[in-house]
Amino acid sequence: MAIKVEKNIKIKCPTTGKYYAVQLGQDGGKWVALGAFALTEEMAPMYASAVLPSDLKFGQYFRGCPYCKKTEDIVGLSKASQKKLKIYVTSPCYDDIGAVLDELKIAYEPFTGEYGADIIFINCGTRDYIDISKLRAFVEQGGVLYASDLAFSFVVGAFRELFIFNGANGKACTLTAKVEDAELREIVGSHINVEFDLGSWAVLNSARGQTLLTSASKGKYFGKPIMVKVPFGKGMVYYTSFHNHTQASDKEKALLQLLVLKQLGGANNQSLAEVSEAYGVDLQGMRSKFGR
Repeated sequence: MAIKVEKNIKIKCPTTGKYYAVQLGQDGGKWVALGAFALTEEMAPMYASAVLPSDLKFGQYFRGCPYCKKTEDIVGLSKASQKKLKIYVTSPCYDDIGAVLDELKIAYEPFTGEYGADIIFINCGTRDYIDISKLRAFVEQGGVLYASDLAFSFVVGAFRELFIFNGANGKACTLTAKVEDAELREIVGSHINVEFDLGSWAVLNSARGQTLLTSASKGKYFGKPIMVKVPFGKGMVYYTSFHNHTQASDKEKALLQLLVLKQLGGANNQSLAEVSEAYGVDLQGMRSKFGR
């Protein structure tokens, strides 16, 4: 039975400097390079770069690069073709997402009031000035925004029509979160405990997007979204009611790392597995932290 082409990954030929696409399909759960075709300058921006899996197989009709006719190390070339994301992070306060990025060995720059990035992380309680109109335009034009807890004020200011909050009146507690997102659930499991170490956290009632984590604890927070992914224009807004804190458990730290990776994947049109491969993150090691 012929293997069906499931996606195309853009790669740059090191000999000619031109882009081409590798056609990929799956056989027994393993990715297979089926063929390749040239991309014109007009076509190239329409295709996404991604890191090919290290155990990639080659189909019988794969003939290598359509330009130089070489069968190169396309896994290595895919890493070279990967778009380098420009990431800005605001100054830390109650949250320090920069520490999460440091642990993942992902480079970023401090936010200085500029919006020419692929991703902007706004820490809970940051004292940086955020221009609401520029923030809205940043996402609308294709940027990815991450905001946590008390940064909800910026989210409401820029995207009032997309989010409904109940104010910053959450009580310090530990909630059991139901994992709604399939990629996260495969690694984390169906539920995970999330600690809200401080009171007065922002309670989200609803959002016009995908809920990634939902409170499953009985009481007034039952069914409340804890993390959401909301499209706007060409971009995306990620919001979490919880934040990175000093006493976070290993599971919570791993969860935050996975959430960060999902956002990087969103900016590069990649799955969680693909973006983890790109940044050298051991997903199996992540699973073990959750006893899976």
